[in-house]
Amino acid sequence: MQQKIQPGQYTINGYTTNFDCGLFAKRTHNAFEIRLRDPLKINRFSFPEGSEVVPDRFFACCLQLEEVVLPEGIIEIGREAFKNCSMLKRLELPSTVEHIGDAVIYKSGVTEVVSHSIYVGLTDDCLIDNLTRSLIAYMGNDEEVVIPLNVRDIAPYAFAGKKNLKRVVVRENVVRISGDAFADCPNLKEVEIADTVDYSRGAFAGREVNIVTVESESTKETKRIIGFVPGKSENTEH
Repeated sequence: MQQKIQPGQYTINGYTTNFDCGLFAKRTHNAFEIRLRDPLKINRFSFPEGSEVVPDRFFACCLQLEEVVLPEGIIEIGREAFKNCSMLKRLELPSTVEHIGDAVIYKSGVTEVVSHSIYVGLTDDCLIDNLTRSLIAYMGNDEEVVIPLNVRDIAPYAFAGKKNLKRVVVRENVVRISGDAFADCPNLKEVEIADTVDYSRGAFAGREVNIVTVESESTKETKRIIGFVPGKSENTEH
């Protein structure tokens, strides 16, 4: 994601500041990341009109952040944008948002996301990027979760830190489970998973989880086709 942000007046904790005073660019791994000055002191933040991007990790470790105003015009929210924002409980996405990055609310306090965008949806407490069909974050606290049918990929850290989670059902609509998708889920004991899903043990962060593989409908159909030999008849005379 290109790390760019709209110059202008930002509102931080009710006070207006400009880009030079409130933000700075930090060089990380041969790229620039936009960071907030004094993140531990910020509890409210508003972007100026004309803003299009919330950069990667922009609010990461803003431990006192309670309110963020994302104006119409924001198109993209970067990965880990609200990581570790433990005081942030609610996030409202404008209609212009087209993409949200992985682990966007990882280790945050967010339990409610209101989306006005057709590109970002909520199904069964799952925050989903509708363009990529990626499950970005699970915000519920159920002991058993069935992955929604409109999900194709489960993103990194999508279920991370869910202490109540004990069992997950992953059907054949899911193509891939990313590494660390279920990191820090200490009570996760069983995952029922279709045999067509691509995953590794890294998806469960090395935890001992009972994997129950279920034969998918596509596998059954393939076996049926392979088992059928054209021209062969049960009534063939010898």
